[in-house]
Amino acid sequence: LLPPNNKFFRFMMTEEVQKLVQNEGEKTLFDAALAEAETATINEIETTGVRAPLFEGLQHLAVAGNVLLQQLTRSKASKGGIRVFPLSQYVVQRDPAGNVLEIVIEEEIAPVALPEHVYEAVKESIKKDEKTVKLYTHIKREQKEYTIQQEVKGVVIPESIGTYNLDDLPYLALRWKRIDGEHYGRGLCEQKIGDLKSCETLSQAMVEG
Repeated sequence: LLPPNNKFFRFMMTEEVQKLVQNEGEKTLFDAALAEAETATINEIETTGVRAPLFEGLQHLAVAGNVLLQQLTRSKASKGGIRVFPLSQYVVQRDPAGNVLEIVIEEEIAPVALPEHVYEAVKESIKKDEKTVKLYTHIKREQKEYTIQQEVKGVVIPESIGTYNLDDLPYLALRWKRIDGEHYGRGLCEQKIGDLKSCETLSQAMVEG
């Protein structure tokens, strides 16, 4: 899907834009601008390093049928990119149409990595031999937006509280195959389980033979 240093897509003018282009000179300028946008997109993929996590995500989709991706925001402290959460780290709830209603993510984090005021609030409940604590991220859909907050040991992290527009949520709960009315998808391996079992049996017989 993401061949290195090659364009795997192409931007083209829509019919509405083509009607506005009056001559070949303008068309050439449009094509050149679109080519620059294609190159900029490829450079963004290379600099943010999304190829490896996307490949990992596709593996989870093929085998488990589900994966959660988080698009990281580019900042001084981060170059952006994508985080991958396997099915063992999150739960999701959808409406019958497949829209995400709620997501809860479970992560392990070192206590020293917590904000100081949060650590002070939970340090009494952290055992001496605990090297990590569980960080929970809760995303919930409201009428016109998604709300998000994080908590550790039952203590909400104030700076984690926020909202996202319905179209701007940086968390993507993906499915390989959608089943109407189900919260989770089915993987390719589940669809081919009979063939996989037959192949395993035949391979074992050949080795033993």
